[in-house]
Amino acid sequence: MDTGHSTSRALRSGKTKAADTADEGFVLEAGEQSKQAFHGSRSPVRRSARQPPAGAMSSQMSLVQLNDLSSRDSEATSSKSRKESPEKTPSTPRRRGKGLDQGLKGDQLVIAILASCSPPILLRSIEKVRQLGYDIPSRVIELHRLLKNVPPANIPLTLQKAYIDDADTPRKSKEPLADYNYSSSASDAWPAARLEQLKGFLDHITETAEFNENTNAQERQWGSVVHHILDAFATWPLGKSIRTLNIESIPIEPYELRPNIDSSTLSQGGSSKDSSGVDNDEGKGTGISKLIDWAMTLKLSEREVLRISRAFTKLDRPLERSVNQTFGNLSYCPLFLLLEVKKSNQKTDPRIQLAIWASAAFTKYNMHGWDTSFPIPGVTVNGHEWELFLFYEQNDSVESEGIMDSKRTTIMMGPTPLGSTKSLNRAWHLLHKMHILMEWGAKQYRTWFEDQVLVWADRVVKEGRI
Repeated sequence: MDTGHSTSRALRSGKTKAADTADEGFVLEAGEQSKQAFHGSRSPVRRSARQPPAGAMSSQMSLVQLNDLSSRDSEATSSKSRKESPEKTPSTPRRRGKGLDQGLKGDQLVIAILASCSPPILLRSIEKVRQLGYDIPSRVIELHRLLKNVPPANIPLTLQKAYIDDADTPRKSKEPLADYNYSSSASDAWPAARLEQLKGFLDHITETAEFNENTNAQERQWGSVVHHILDAFATWPLGKSIRTLNIESIPIEPYELRPNIDSSTLSQGGSSKDSSGVDNDEGKGTGISKLIDWAMTLKLSEREVLRISRAFTKLDRPLERSVNQTFGNLSYCPLFLLLEVKKSNQKTDPRIQLAIWASAAFTKYNMHGWDTSFPIPGVTVNGHEWELFLFYEQNDSVESEGIMDSKRTTIMMGPTPLGSTKSLNRAWHLLHKMHILMEWGAKQYRTWFEDQVLVWADRVVKEGRI
């Protein structure tokens, strides 16, 4: 008889036939033991009605004993290995905070540490600069006054009816703008035919900015708002004079232009450059390089590019052949406005990146003997809020509060609020001030560029390296 098939039938039927063999009883008992071992049951093993023959019982006991011996050997081995393994060394308690020997990483820089750079970079309000008794260059004062004199009422009066109609919705969900936001002189800066287009443009900008805030948008989405605003000026009415540049992947080069800081101040990452833009020069100092997002540049004519390129051929060091603090495809782009964008409530301080780029620009100016008292405007964009800093170089040896020990010091004067995309009236304020900056770049900065850079280029061609 096939005992395996018979046993299976018996198990399926729940009965044990009288004709079942002793082997079937053994299989049933072994099955119960297996089930007990799997489920961890402590109930006694159910014995079958029939006792197996002596040979079967002997075979069964042998299996049980072997299993028991194997289990005991395993426990003994495990116990022995536990005894022989060395005791764990208690872990050193983790210290919180920074120790005296630790340096800062590049992304941990704060604006105050830039005062330790060479050349130093000092953040000062215009009131603080005057209080300390320092002279502010006349062209810095001039640009500051232009921006400060923008009136709070800056929405063209001719658009008032259009805004009232926008607020007159069936549910009256919009509050109409107050009368004091409008001015008849506010439209003087814009062609009459463009006013309706400007209104639609700012409606779109404020709506997009509100969406970015509500969705906790990433920095690139805020950057698209900035790009739209900059391009509004680069296309009209100043489109023939200036251009918008995305420079978020362009480094400061050559590295000698970067402000230096004592190597002990920053962590040494073991490589020539860490992810935060810190260059280590074999213990001689640390050059700080940060990237920024946007810049505005002048458009040069072919004749102007030719004048500059002829001068570049007279320079022995190739990396000097640029009109700005970069090298490569933007070498012929005179940068007159720097912008750094951050999303709302971000911890990283955008002022540091602007300060490093402005300092590098002044080092470039000094390299070629260009005037460094002319301001470099830098704009920070933190979500909705736009602020301006005016950078210029102060050249004297007078110490201030024990900080200034260098003849060259970069002053970062500000902040000056420019406006915001949070509301329509503040967006119009932003538009007016940005228009002033763009016109300043197309006119005053161009005059400086022609007097300093183009005249320098002609002299280099005529006299050789200067």
